[in-house]
Amino acid sequence: MLLRRGWNWLQDKITSKARNFLLKILAAGPIPKHVAFVMDGNRRYARLNHKAIQEGHSDGFVALRRVRFWNHIEDCYIN
Repeated sequence: MLLRRGWNWLQDKITSKARNFLLKILAAGPIPKHVAFVMDGNRRYARLNHKAIQEGHSDGFVALRRVRFWNHIEDCYIN
Protein backbone atom coordinates (compact mmCIF):
# COMPACT_ATOMS: atom_id res chain seq x y z
CA MET A 1 0.00 0.00 0.00
CA LEU A 2 2.76 2.43 0.93
CA LEU A 3 4.68 1.54 -2.21
CA ARG A 4 1.62 2.12 -4.38
CA ARG A 5 1.01 5.56 -2.82
CA GLY A 6 4.65 6.47 -3.37
CA TRP A 7 4.46 5.31 -6.99
CA ASN A 8 1.26 7.30 -7.60
CA TRP A 9 2.84 10.38 -6.05
CA LEU A 10 5.91 10.02 -8.28
CA GLN A 11 3.76 9.55 -11.37
CA ASP A 12 1.70 12.64 -10.54
CA LYS A 13 4.85 14.68 -9.89
CA ILE A 14 6.46 13.67 -13.20
CA THR A 15 3.23 14.32 -15.13
CA SER A 16 2.86 17.73 -13.52
CA LYS A 17 6.48 18.72 -14.27
CA ALA A 18 6.17 17.55 -17.89
CA ARG A 19 2.88 19.42 -18.36
CA ASN A 20 4.34 22.64 -16.94
CA PHE A 21 7.44 22.28 -19.13
CA LEU A 22 5.37 21.79 -22.29
CA LEU A 23 3.12 24.72 -21.43
CA LYS A 24 6.18 26.97 -21.05
CA ILE A 25 7.46 25.86 -24.45
CA LEU A 26 4.09 26.50 -26.08
CA ALA A 27 3.81 29.91 -24.39
CA ALA A 28 7.19 30.91 -25.87
CA GLY A 29 5.68 31.07 -29.34
CA PRO A 30 5.96 29.19 -32.59
CA ILE A 31 8.82 26.77 -33.20
CA PRO A 32 11.29 28.20 -35.73
CA LYS A 33 11.54 26.48 -39.10
CA HIS A 34 15.06 27.71 -39.82
CA VAL A 35 18.05 27.87 -37.46
CA ALA A 36 21.47 29.23 -38.42
CA PHE A 37 24.73 28.76 -36.55
CA VAL A 38 27.52 31.28 -37.02
CA MET A 39 30.80 29.42 -36.66
CA ASP A 40 32.73 32.18 -34.92
CA GLY A 41 35.42 31.62 -32.33
CA ASN A 42 37.11 28.44 -33.59
CA ARG A 43 40.47 30.21 -33.89
CA ARG A 44 40.05 31.78 -30.44
CA TYR A 45 39.12 28.37 -29.01
CA ALA A 46 42.23 26.82 -30.55
CA ARG A 47 44.52 29.51 -29.16
CA LEU A 48 43.02 29.28 -25.65
CA ASN A 49 43.42 25.48 -25.67
CA HIS A 50 46.96 25.55 -27.14
CA LYS A 51 45.92 23.81 -30.34
CA ALA A 52 46.67 24.43 -33.99
CA ILE A 53 44.22 26.74 -35.77
CA GLN A 54 43.11 23.94 -38.10
CA GLU A 55 42.40 21.73 -35.08
CA GLY A 56 40.14 24.45 -33.67
CA HIS A 57 38.18 24.53 -36.93
CA SER A 58 37.95 20.72 -36.91
CA ASP A 59 36.65 20.73 -33.33
CA GLY A 60 34.05 23.34 -34.33
CA PHE A 61 32.92 21.14 -37.21
CA VAL A 62 32.60 18.14 -34.88
CA ALA A 63 30.51 20.22 -32.46
CA LEU A 64 28.23 21.32 -35.30
CA ARG A 65 27.79 17.71 -36.41
CA ARG A 66 26.76 16.77 -32.86
CA VAL A 67 24.10 19.48 -32.93
CA ARG A 68 22.93 18.30 -36.36
CA PHE A 69 22.74 14.72 -35.08
CA TRP A 70 20.27 15.75 -32.38
CA ASN A 71 18.03 17.66 -34.80
CA HIS A 72 14.83 15.62 -34.78
CA ILE A 73 12.41 18.43 -35.58
CA GLU A 74 10.64 17.77 -38.86
CA ASP A 75 10.73 20.56 -41.44
CA CYS A 76 13.44 22.45 -39.56
CA TYR A 77 16.39 23.57 -41.64
CA ILE A 78 19.83 24.08 -40.15
CA ASN A 79 22.64 25.90 -41.91
